[in-house]
Amino acid sequence: MVDSDTDRSPAAAARRRLSASAPAPQSSPLPGAPRRETSGSHIPLNPRDAPAIPPTPQRPAPGAAPEAPEGGFSLSNWFDGIPEPDWEAIGDRVMATPAVLATTYRETRAQAKVRAIRNAAEHEAKRLNLIEAQATAKAAQVIADQQEAQAKARAEAQRVAKAKRDAEHLAVAAKQADIEAHRLAERERLVAFQAVAVSDAFLRNQRILDAQLAAEARQARLPPPPTSAERLEAEVSAARAAIEASRTPLYVAPYDLPSTAPNPPANGADMLRRVLVSLVAVLVPAGFWWWAGIEALGFGFPEGHLFSPGRSLLAPAAEAQWIWPVIFSGFIAFAIYQWFPSQRSALRQRAVGYPAAAALLLGFGWLWCTHAGLELPALALCMGTTTAICYALRQLNLLTARSTWERVFTDAPVALFLGWMLALTPASIAGLFGGRGPVQQFFAVLALMAVVCLAAAWAMTERGRVVLALGFGWCMFWVVTERLLGPFPSVWVALAACLGAFVVLVAAENRRYQINHAEHRAARGQSTIF
Repeated sequence: MVDSDTDRSPAAAARRRLSASAPAPQSSPLPGAPRRETSGSHIPLNPRDAPAIPPTPQRPAPGAAPEAPEGGFSLSNWFDGIPEPDWEAIGDRVMATPAVLATTYRETRAQAKVRAIRNAAEHEAKRLNLIEAQATAKAAQVIADQQEAQAKARAEAQRVAKAKRDAEHLAVAAKQADIEAHRLAERERLVAFQAVAVSDAFLRNQRILDAQLAAEARQARLPPPPTSAERLEAEVSAARAAIEASRTPLYVAPYDLPSTAPNPPANGADMLRRVLVSLVAVLVPAGFWWWAGIEALGFGFPEGHLFSPGRSLLAPAAEAQWIWPVIFSGFIAFAIYQWFPSQRSALRQRAVGYPAAAALLLGFGWLWCTHAGLELPALALCMGTTTAICYALRQLNLLTARSTWERVFTDAPVALFLGWMLALTPASIAGLFGGRGPVQQFFAVLALMAVVCLAAAWAMTERGRVVLALGFGWCMFWVVTERLLGPFPSVWVALAACLGAFVVLVAAENRRYQINHAEHRAARGQSTIF
């Protein structure tokens, strides 16, 4: 197709005319002679310059091998022996190159389009396969979910049906039990009625017999016969049981029960008490924080102060002072709660207000003397603080809390402060003597045993004071930490402090459990002696 188009082009026609009019090229027979080609006419050479030209040999056929020159190998002869290219074919090919390239380009583009279409079709097929696979997976998941939901629904229906059957069985059993109980009650009532009838008949017969004997005795002038011993013993036992039942109550609480009497009328003394307690509860923490700053939490204490961990074996770590914000917050809540209408003239507030305020003031003085290094005044104020707070808790034990609010906002702050002071008092005493030898360890363990007994006794007052046990356990925890991890360890003191905290907490919880258990048994009509 390309060759036919090329033969009809003007360029091809021109080439054919030129090739028809031009003679065949001739090659020089001499090795050094220049090769000249003419087209149409020969240009004459100067006879003087041109050498004699021998006759031109005939050109061999294109397919024949050249004859080897005589006299050896010659490069010119070798070049002359190379067959001349077909310039017409070369020209045709050169002229046909654009068309060939255009055709090749078009074929390449067509093939590229075919490949692109094929790739797009393959990609679309893959995408459709992926969509189909996803749809199949989604459908399978939906079917699985439906099957699972159906299984759950069947299981739930079975469970409901089983529960319904069980309920019906229980209802039938309960009805049968009621019928049986009614039958037994009727039988017991009948038996009791028969027993009463028999007893009445026996008594009537006995009275008749006694009357007959008495009549016979009167006739014979004899004294009446005595009553039988069994009858007298039964009557005496019944009388004693009735007397004991009327005399002994079912349950006696081991603490003073809350008073149900109304509060007395408020007066000016109540207002003065509320104002003073509020001022102390607010000014003492504010003054202490303003004066001590960060040292209020145990930081910045000078080395060798009364509560330095190296001063005594009973001194807790400095982190134990973190309880002071909790104590101050509790007394602020105590001061706010006393302004409630139900507490303005309550007997509990009258009894505990001034002792609690005095304990807070003495505690502030004790802390100030401790920071100032005044050891003897600090010890005296510590003992005074403990005494005042013990008196306050004693008043609360005599006047038991009437509600949960009173236990939280009145009893809890006082109990927490007392538990903390009970644990800190032996540390104040031991700080005066110092020392860390075996003798000091022995006396430290004895002091811990004594203070544990005292704290356990206070924790078992009223219904059991767990908050007091928590305050005591807080101090003991930091004593254990300091004695195990501090620079002056003591395993015996740490063990005694740990056991002491555990004993006090168990004592408080045991008191609460015993009272609750006794109250529950009394409510069921059972004996509370166990």
